[in-house]
Amino acid sequence: MFSRYFRVISGVIWVLLAATVGAQVAGALYEGQLTAAYEMGVVSVDMVSVTEMNDGSGRYMVYVELTVDPGRNTEDMASLLKDITDGIVPDQADFSVIIADGESAPVSYYWNYIADTYSATVLEGFAPAQSPTEEPAEEAVEVRTILGNANARSCAATTCDVAGQFVAGDAIRVTGVVEGELVSGSTVWIETMLDGAPAYIHSSLVSEPRTPDVPAGTAIDEVVLGGGEHLELALARAEFRVWLDRENENGLYLVLFGTLSNESAEDRVCIHAEDVRLFLDGDLYTPTSDVMGKVQDLLEDEVDYIGENNGQCVDGGESAETFVAFDAPFGVDEAVLELYDGQEALALDWPEDAEALLVGDLERDVRLLVDHRAEGDVSEVTVAPFTPAVLATWHMREGWSGYNVSATEQEMVQVACDLRDLGIFEGYRFVFTGEVNLVDSYGVTSVGEGMTVWLEADTIGRIACDNVGGVNLRNIASSYDIRADLQ
Repeated sequence: MFSRYFRVISGVIWVLLAATVGAQVAGALYEGQLTAAYEMGVVSVDMVSVTEMNDGSGRYMVYVELTVDPGRNTEDMASLLKDITDGIVPDQADFSVIIADGESAPVSYYWNYIADTYSATVLEGFAPAQSPTEEPAEEAVEVRTILGNANARSCAATTCDVAGQFVAGDAIRVTGVVEGELVSGSTVWIETMLDGAPAYIHSSLVSEPRTPDVPAGTAIDEVVLGGGEHLELALARAEFRVWLDRENENGLYLVLFGTLSNESAEDRVCIHAEDVRLFLDGDLYTPTSDVMGKVQDLLEDEVDYIGENNGQCVDGGESAETFVAFDAPFGVDEAVLELYDGQEALALDWPEDAEALLVGDLERDVRLLVDHRAEGDVSEVTVAPFTPAVLATWHMREGWSGYNVSATEQEMVQVACDLRDLGIFEGYRFVFTGEVNLVDSYGVTSVGEGMTVWLEADTIGRIACDNVGGVNLRNIASSYDIRADLQ
């Protein structure tokens, strides 16, 4: 479900340059010294990276990302770049290049030095890079205020069915102005949306137009709704989340955090999900216990929420933290939160980049998944959708006699299975690193790589995840590097 957010982009690199060799390769490519390659149609070199393996063998991993003219033979281009790179990098090197031609999906070519294998994978989940186009200017959102208690009708006449009711002070989004029944000397009726359908209110009951800046509304931390005989909800912040193992239908979860207060002296008052409604560009979204239960499971701090059945209750004179979550589309012009009979337009700071939001959330949630399986501390997690790869580094499991390589291997296999079972990392390479504590001859301690394992996509798909203990990681890994003192 996430692939629609990915585009061919350059820049996200998760490896450190091996200074000398990396500079030579990068210099040759970036400065256009590879004449033969540029004659084959290279348009731009978007990334070059060289990483030295931590096994003392002098072996390297070389990554290149580039764009070529449409219609070029990318396989021949990849082979040429590999041959040229072999002349610069020491002869023990794996080579990976992703080539995009601006029209079709990019292709990932990978040569594994140890296994002496070659593979080519079309990155179907990605759209080719597009030239920037001028986006049409957004239309202003017209918001008006209800001047008194008013019936909203199914058509522009007092004889039409009542579709709903508004009270003085309610804010409505105007979707049209129409001619209708003559009332109070005017035939002008205001059209708005109510429960997903057009509704009409006579203009005498509605204020003159006010066109707020987009996003319209009050800053989140200034919004207060309810009170009186009801609970008062004071919002504190809004968050936008995309959790990899919590499928949402509309794009993301909009989570509003705040505080519920009961100003009464004695009575215990409860609030339920049906009391809270969110209108995004006029469309109604309601919170459900299913959505909020999913959100609660993955929050760092457990916070109660306004549920459907039991709701959330607060004793007289007390207050409690809360949140309400909506399965929402990405980026809207106007948001209106409705609680009981009151409404407030919200100024939501929608993330500008859906891709960055997605990748950031993926990395956070992969970290949670790894942390659940690994006994040692997780130090780094990176999701690189363009490569595509998932990298995770954690401290190796320790036993009575030192580091337990077998137990760490099982952790790595289990993490691979968990990631595979999510169903969104198809075609990804997994790179797992186990860290160890090192002490040099001067007694100085540091943290270094104990073992690094590479699992290719086709291998991951064949792992017998129902028998993790029976998987021989050394045999199935495309690359298995381990310190000599751990073997």
